[in-house]
Formats: sequence, C-alpha cells, structure tokens
Amino acid sequence: MSGKKHVLIIEDDIAYGELLQDALQHFGYTVGLAYSATGGLDYLRNNPVDVLISDINLPAANGLELAERMLEECPNLPVILMSSLNDFRLVSRALASGVSDYLVKPVPVTDLPDAVEKAIERKRIEQTRFTKTLNEQIEDSINMLMCAMEAKNALIAKHTRQVVAFAEEFAGWLKLSPESQLHLSLSAKLHEIGKLGMPDKVLHRAEKMTALNYDPIYDYSIIGSNIIG
Repeated sequence: MSGKKHVLIIEDDIAYGELLQDALQHFGYTVGLAYSATGGLDYLRNNPVDVLISDINLPAANGLELAERMLEECPNLPVILMSSLNDFRLVSRALASGVSDYLVKPVPVTDLPDAVEKAIERKRIEQTRFTKTLNEQIEDSINMLMCAMEAKNALIAKHTRQVVAFAEEFAGWLKLSPESQLHLSLSAKLHEIGKLGMPDKVLHRAEKMTALNYDPIYDYSIIGSNIIG
C-alpha cells in the first residue's frame, strides 16, 4: 500500500462500522465513519476521500441510490458497496452504475485493504481510458477544423502549421511535461481558428485596410472562442 489514503465508511450498524473503521486504521488508512446517507454526504463534501465503502441498506435511504448520487457529484470516487445479500441482479446494477466493487457481509477484515486498493486501481484505469478516448476525440475535432481552415484559406493554414512546428520545438526545448506539450500544440493549431468566421472579402483584401475595414477583424478572437466552445 503506497501512501496514507482516506476511506469513508457509511454503515448504520454502529458496532460493525466501528469494527471496519478499526481494521482499516490498523492497516494504515485514515478512516471516517458515518451512520446515515445524510451524514455520509456531509462528510464527503467536507473532506478529501479516496474511497467510499457503504452499506446498501441504510435508514431512510438506499445505498445503491446514494452511491449513484455520489458518483454524479464525485465521478472519480471509487465506491464499494456492502450487503448481506448475494443478489446477482443487485450486483449487476451496482457495477453498471459505476460502483467499483460489491462485498458480501460479513467482510473478512483482512480482505479490506485489498478491496480498497483494487477499487482505487480500477477507477484509475477507467479514468485513464476515458481521458485517452476524450483526447483522441478532441484531436480528431481539431484536425477537422484544420481541414476546414485549409479549405477556406491555404495561406492561413500554412502559417498555422508553421506556428505549430515552432510551438512543439519550443515546448521540447522548455522540457514541458507531455500533457503541457500537447496543450501547447493544440493551442497553436487553434490560434487562428476564428478566421473561419471571417468574410472572404476581408481575408483576401489587397488594398490597405481602413479603420472601418478593421471592425470585423476585431471580432475574430470572439468567433474563435465560440467555435472552440
């Protein structure tokens, strides 16, 4: 186990909740304990929590519905549900809703650290896959905008490619992190994107610009912001 992680337990059985709390503290975790859904939500909103362990049968609340609500508020939070029922339909619904694990009570206390660490690792893998997919979608969208830019004005597209090359070289010279290098490269690709919304007669004007002619040009950064948004 690496580092001291913060676990929140929601269990209406006071004795059992304290047993789980003592066991996890023994294994080196910081452990919060709540006895109701309301108490659990309050604790979660006021403390950094790495893993939530909750009973399904809570007073005045359903633990599964509580988990779904918490996952809406904290989508990166690994959630482990506990129940005395080994119900396949319940397990399937819990896992489909984003719950990381489902434990059948009584849970052997020696199994708790392994369950906590596996839940954290599953959520990390899930988030990594999601981020990779999202980044690929963003890059595809930006490349489509670049194609649209080239179709509208080849000179602007050529200039943009040059800026991207300079930005990537500069990012390497600065030894930026891979994530920062990607952000800088994408920003360079998008720096002229507002010109997609500029009239051709403005972009291709050969004669000297007058103050009146400049009015549409002042809007191009706003247009670019709207396109990216």
